[in-house]
Amino acid sequence: MTMSSIDSDRLETAAFWCLAGSAFGAAFSLPLGRALLAISLLSLVLSMIGGRRLPRIPQVGWLAAIFIVVAIVATMNGVNPDLGVPKLRKLFWFVGIPVCFMLINSSYRAEMLLRAYAVGAGILALDVGLLGIFRARAVLKAGMFDNFTDALIHVGSITDGQRLMLGILIGVGILLVKRRRNGRAGWGWWVLLAVLVITQIMNFKRGSWFCTLFFVTWLVAFRGNWRYALAPVALVLVLAFVPAVQVRIGQLSREFQQPGGRVTMWTEVTPALIKHYPWGIGYRSLTNQMMREINGDIERDRDHLHSNLAQVLVATGWLGFTVYLLWMLRAIADSTQYTMRVASKGQDTIVPAVWLVLLFALLTNGLVEYNFGDGELVLAYGMIFGTCAAGVRGFG
Repeated sequence: MTMSSIDSDRLETAAFWCLAGSAFGAAFSLPLGRALLAISLLSLVLSMIGGRRLPRIPQVGWLAAIFIVVAIVATMNGVNPDLGVPKLRKLFWFVGIPVCFMLINSSYRAEMLLRAYAVGAGILALDVGLLGIFRARAVLKAGMFDNFTDALIHVGSITDGQRLMLGILIGVGILLVKRRRNGRAGWGWWVLLAVLVITQIMNFKRGSWFCTLFFVTWLVAFRGNWRYALAPVALVLVLAFVPAVQVRIGQLSREFQQPGGRVTMWTEVTPALIKHYPWGIGYRSLTNQMMREINGDIERDRDHLHSNLAQVLVATGWLGFTVYLLWMLRAIADSTQYTMRVASKGQDTIVPAVWLVLLFALLTNGLVEYNFGDGELVLAYGMIFGTCAAGVRGFG
């Protein structure tokens, strides 16, 4: 073994640990997550140069690249390039797809990436849970709301709710893994999971509530023991008697019935925009004024359509929408094949199943939220796509 190959191996190892650090940071700090992903990319490139290796990009990565090209063209020729073009840099961070594809070469690394994200989500939970209370008290004191519950709902973040959702799903998965290996799980992971669940409830975002509940139940029932699925059901029954939760659930019907809400965006604004701009208006180029010209009831602080499908269609047109669907279908196929490949070898499928439910949870929540445009979740998407593609390629 030559000195250059040894240095290349060290750089590759360093690149992986920077990637794990990026997963940790992505759960609570976008700048930290991006910075460590950039260092991981640089280390990986230097490793490939030293080892005289060529980059490898999976199909899901090529589809991402095609989508980005379509988005760039649509934005530069769209209705508001001055607004949209500067935001295109966000799409660069899908570079996590090839980085993960090349660095995740073992089940150990796939699991370590999950663990790193879950621990980072624990830090997010402390921020959301503790500081959220102070923020809610501040807006309540300022007279913006009549009660503390409404104030707490106001300061809650949809993005944070989805990052907490990912952390909870990973936490449950790690507990299942530990129980399979050791017969019991460590108390530290139970504490982390409890903190994440409590904070998720306090964040008061119903989409992430429902997705968390459904996919936790699925994961526990199909990769653990169906009797364990009674635990999240029991938690729901207990929470049903909490007044604040009752209020939040009771507001659900109003959310879809009020003029200018999500249904209006999906059934009036989206069809009108795609009819006038079949090639798309451009990435992140939609403005509140454009929506209000179609329906004056749209809330004044809204600049997106609260759905990945609607937003991608309007932003990139029918061509971009088609590429997006092919991209997501490839990602779904990868996550499914990854799980099936591990199962065919007679190995434990909990870790690949966690990666699968992370993808499905984000896509499901994305039906009613535009999480594809959140920088924090772009990092998560990239890691999920790349890792599942690596799992299809095969490792132990």
